This record gives sequence, C-alpha cells and structure tokens, in this order.
Amino acid sequence: MQRKSIAVIARNADRRDSLTLNLRYENYEVQAPTDDFVSIEGLISAVDLAILDLESLKEARLAVRPAESDNEQTAATPLLLVLERDELGREKDLFKEGVEDYLVMPFNPVELGARVRNLLQRQERFPLLHPVSRLPSTSALDLQVSERLERREEFAAVFSELQNFKGFNDFYGYDRGDILIGATADVFKQIVNEHPSPHNFLAHGGGGDFAFLTSAELAGNICESIVDVFDEMVPGLYDPADGEVGTIITQDRRGKELEYPMVTISLAIVCNSWRSLVHPVQLRDIGKELLRYAKGFQQSCCVIDRRRV
Repeated sequence: MQRKSIAVIARNADRRDSLTLNLRYENYEVQAPTDDFVSIEGLISAVDLAILDLESLKEARLAVRPAESDNEQTAATPLLLVLERDELGREKDLFKEGVEDYLVMPFNPVELGARVRNLLQRQERFPLLHPVSRLPSTSALDLQVSERLERREEFAAVFSELQNFKGFNDFYGYDRGDILIGATADVFKQIVNEHPSPHNFLAHGGGGDFAFLTSAELAGNICESIVDVFDEMVPGLYDPADGEVGTIITQDRRGKELEYPMVTISLAIVCNSWRSLVHPVQLRDIGKELLRYAKGFQQSCCVIDRRRV
C-alpha cells in the first residue's frame, strides 16, 4: 500500500522537526523543506495533506487555498494549521480561506495522528467538497450514519436550517448569499473543532442545510455555541442600517412594503440513545419534523427529540 505524503511547512525549525519526526514514526512520507525558495503552492499540490504554521501561511500568500486558485490539486489538498496558544482566536478567520482543521502547540502525538488520519480518510472517501463550504455532502453523512448504525454505535445527528435566508438572498443577491453560507460553514467548523471527538463528522447539503454527527454528550453544548456565535456574526453581514434595526425593509414592484427579518438558525438533535433508529432517512425525517417545530420560535434555537420509542 502506497504511503500517504504530507508536507510540513514551518519556519520554526523545532516545530518543523517535531512534526516531521512524529509523522515519520507513523510511516508517512514527509516533505519538510528548509529552503525559503521552495514553491509552497507547488509542494502542496504534490502531497495528500499539508501542515502549515501561521507564519508560513502568511508568507505563502495563498490565502491558504482560495476558491479562485488556478491549481485544482492545490485547491483539493486538505490543510492542517498549527497554532501556538497565543495565536488561538485566529483560526476562525482562516476556516473561510481553506483551513480544515487546526492543532495547538505543544501538540499531543496521539491527537496529531488522529487529526491527520481524519483529514486523509475524509479526503479519500469524499474527494468532492461543496465549492462554498469545502465540506462533504450530506450523502457522505448518510454513509457515516449507516456505518455507525451497523456497529450499534450511540451518536447524535444534528440538522440545521437557516430561517429568513431567502429574503436576504433576494434582497442582497446571490454573491452576498454565498458569503453568508460560507460564514455559516465557518461557524460550524470552528465550534465542532472546539469540541474534538472521534464521533465528529460535518457535512453540507447546500444552502443552509448543514448537518453533523457527534457524541450525544457533546451535541447540546455544540449547538448552544453555534447559536450564540451565529447570532453574533449575522448582523455584520447586513448593510449597517439593516443590521442595526435587525430587518430589511423594502418595496415590491407595486410599491407594497416588504419586511425581511434577520436570518436565524434552527438546529435539531436526533439521538439513537433512547429510541431505535435503523436508517439515515429515518434520522433526516425526524430532523425535518423538529426543524418545522423550531421554526415556530422565530429566533435561533436548538431542539432535541426526547421521545422514547
């Protein structure tokens, strides 16, 4: 079996050597250039995974992995960012630029191995990612659900829906709509990554249709954090006057006043801990039912199915 190749791009020699040593111990083929004149974009395009520190990221001037990159292979290579503790807080801005996971120094070798394996396995099984969110499709999530149900594994599935997004999209246009979707994806990535678990798997079906798997114990805390961060983020995506009043007021072609409330997010948690679930479609149907219920609150919220069947 061919060994997976990893590029370690770090200006700090100790950091680079430590990462390289641990990865080679795990039998990965590692390229860790010390030459400042190496083409970082060319190196990333030649490997299965790239690990960069923040300093290298700035020098690369790649905006990590921009959507407009001409190099399709570079755009497809998963990126793992290495951060010092005093650099924490920067990762949320970098998710939108292509970073898919991060690791805090000094790292735990077990955690490094787990994060690397997760990214490589996801890239191998789900090579086609959503162009805006850079996340696997919900069909990939269904596959994960099927496998976990077969193993009789307990887990939670969380489904989401953006309320009032159509009004935002119609008024501001599709480009601004994509910006909101991308920002929402960043919120999901940030919060899920802040609650590490081998159960975690995040997917995007398009629009506001995000979903993720996690442990039943973590689901509630993750959802509460997503709601808090989302509600804090959304007003800044509106024009200042609209964001200040929390609504869009306009007129249709006949001069009738239209009002579009602020975009909110609804989350639905479905667990197999206290009811029998046998198929991914069953989970999605329960999730849709819960989201219809959540819509009635007319604010960002999270609901959980506690029925025992």
